[in-house]
Amino acid sequence: MKISDIEVRCCRRLPEAFDAGAFRTGDFSAFQFLAVTMKTDEGLSATTFGFAGRSAEGAGKLIADTLRPFMLGRDPRDREKAWHEFRTADRWWGHLPIYGYGPFDTLQWLLSAEAAGQPLYKYLGAYREDVPVYGSSMILSKPEDYAKEALRAKAEGLKAYKLHTPGKDLEEDLEAHRLVREAVGPDFTLMSDPVSTFNLEQAIRFGRALEALGYYWYEEPLYDEDVHALRELT
Repeated sequence: MKISDIEVRCCRRLPEAFDAGAFRTGDFSAFQFLAVTMKTDEGLSATTFGFAGRSAEGAGKLIADTLRPFMLGRDPRDREKAWHEFRTADRWWGHLPIYGYGPFDTLQWLLSAEAAGQPLYKYLGAYREDVPVYGSSMILSKPEDYAKEALRAKAEGLKAYKLHTPGKDLEEDLEAHRLVREAVGPDFTLMSDPVSTFNLEQAIRFGRALEALGYYWYEEPLYDEDVHALRELT
């Protein structure tokens, strides 16, 4: 089985559905994405989404010019080989945006499972037939807005709620987390994702506060490029 064709589509959200603005203000009209389809010579096909930041055309052009020719003709079941060879060819993730490879890895898994006649979760090794679903906030205007949204998620039967706070004021972000816990009670599962907002001292302080509030997990607190701080937390 060989990869015979790859289609990269550049997509954006409809402007009438979202106000103009940026990710950090909670407005997602500028947030664009890719839809990548991979086909094989045996007639199999899979499609998944990919991150594109603020320019789907820019990300799509890079991916189509770089990853498309790299993947064509390969056996999608040779996922590890492809990953290691592209990592080296890309100078250890130094050229193409690191998020660019994700859809291609996902598609290789999907096609491998399809070729095996199994859904992906069975192919990977299933544990259960269903999973709990949680609600996830965008960046909201006020701490009180998170509490209201968390209550709505709980009322709608979701099993947990995750906050994405602005990251401009640590105390204000903590207030949002406190208000959510007060609103939903001690037994409802809560998580926090600051999205690469803090330095090491802030991340530790924030994490200890979340621990006291009974938060289930704490996701991506440190700046992406802060390698030394990441080492301290491992």
